[in-house]
Amino acid sequence: MHAPEPQQRANRPRRALDALVPLIAFVTIGFGVYSAAELARQVEADRVRVETRVTAEQLRKRLEAWVDARLGIVALVGGRWGVTYPNRPDAFRTEAKRLLKLYPGLQALNWIDADHVIRVVVPSAGNEGALNRDLDEHPNATVRTALRRATTTRTTARTAVVDLLQGGRGFASYHAVCSETACPAGFVNGVFRVDLLVDSCFAEDHLRANFALELLDAQQHSVHRQQTPGTLQTTAYAATVPVRIADRPWTLKLAPTSSYV
Repeated sequence: MHAPEPQQRANRPRRALDALVPLIAFVTIGFGVYSAAELARQVEADRVRVETRVTAEQLRKRLEAWVDARLGIVALVGGRWGVTYPNRPDAFRTEAKRLLKLYPGLQALNWIDADHVIRVVVPSAGNEGALNRDLDEHPNATVRTALRRATTTRTTARTAVVDLLQGGRGFASYHAVCSETACPAGFVNGVFRVDLLVDSCFAEDHLRANFALELLDAQQHSVHRQQTPGTLQTTAYAATVPVRIADRPWTLKLAPTSSYV
């Protein structure tokens, strides 16, 4: 048998290399495709995180502004009570109805006397269960605490989320009123339903379809949840922002739904 010619021996590594070229090209192209796809996924993930954070911040501003505007009504009526409304419940009702038309969403705007008894409720329909109720007998202690805080600070104070006397879950705000002869002479009381608050500030269909939210109180107890419970705990895209609701803080958690990511 003849030994391979020198040229044949020299061509063997070249042929082996030539055979590897398609494999190297395949691996290189595959790695490039994978890198491009991974980059695209990362870009999309960053977009979703930013969008979620921006949406959470905008929703925070909405919630705070919505509540502040209606607390302004409570303070406005409270400031005028000692001058305009003493012993004139009909005048209070007329003014309260007018303001509630301008700023809808409050469950009720009430007058509470100095003994903490609710004497006037506006509107009356749907709030009958609160009329003439003594708040010192309310089962939730935060109601009495808020009344004391409003009395001491002469500012608006609110309860934690409680079972409302007229039904549903929400919180109540109290603004102490001073007359010429007594301070406090009573309180103007604004009642907020949490579900109405969220419905007003989280109203757009595309937001409801694409994001889940949860509101937590200062003790991190859930006060309202929208969409599937598991979404907020498992997603990597959730945003958490503080929300100021009157004189007590909440936390807002927002996350894209699984169908949106």
